[in-house]
Amino acid sequence: RRGNRMIKGKKIAIVTGATGGLGREFVRLLLKEKNVDEIWALARNEKKLSRLKDKFGKKIKIYSIDLSSVRQIKCFGEELHEEAGRKNLEISYLVNNAGFAKFCSYGDLSVEESLNMMHVNMDAVVAMGLVCIPYMKKGSHMINIASQASFQPLPYQNIYSSTKSFVRNYSRALNVELKEKGICVTAVCPGWIKTDLYKRAEIGARKATTKYVGMVTPDKVAKKALKDAKKCKDISIYSLFTKISHIAAKLLPQRMMMKIWLKQQHLDDE
Repeated sequence: RRGNRMIKGKKIAIVTGATGGLGREFVRLLLKEKNVDEIWALARNEKKLSRLKDKFGKKIKIYSIDLSSVRQIKCFGEELHEEAGRKNLEISYLVNNAGFAKFCSYGDLSVEESLNMMHVNMDAVVAMGLVCIPYMKKGSHMINIASQASFQPLPYQNIYSSTKSFVRNYSRALNVELKEKGICVTAVCPGWIKTDLYKRAEIGARKATTKYVGMVTPDKVAKKALKDAKKCKDISIYSLFTKISHIAAKLLPQRMMMKIWLKQQHLDDE
């Protein structure tokens, strides 16, 4: 307090994988939110982070961090704790967007690559949540990016789809647990989005995902996700195609869904 006046706390949004695609769109949209004073942008590439700050201005605070490293996330948590102590800080939004994919057969990846995908897609989501929830209050939102791939098992994306199923189930369960605190958790399950993820995911494997049906732009997915998060929906799905896929995955046996997937990808006759 200063005299009889309460010192106003700083409200921040934290976005992982913030330098491109969906993460960048969340940064752009969150800058317009009245309850966001500052955005903490997390990504590995320092040059891209600097360009992001140059583009969006002084409300952006950048952190170069490898989210596959629990040690680095803990270090970020310590800095967050110190900053919160100095500035009465509150997290209005946590967007766990960082993700890693490789489209190929199980034998095309090393043990290290396979586990790294699991660390980034699952461990980082849980760790960032545990680090940030203590600084979230009634009305705060956690937005975790899952995928249409979470609706069913996907051959030749077996690890990626499994990690996204984890994110979807974890988010929806956590949403129930955090209701008593007034914190909403939303699992975002987009279909194919036009981002650089595919450039990194395609490694020239003999059997792999190559057909991207119903691809959309990241701005539309981010806008719908933010709208659904504000309504405290536990799942956000953009586009008619993805919604139909979601319904089909509920009604049809998983074996049939996998056969449909293989046929769509032209992998059923190989």
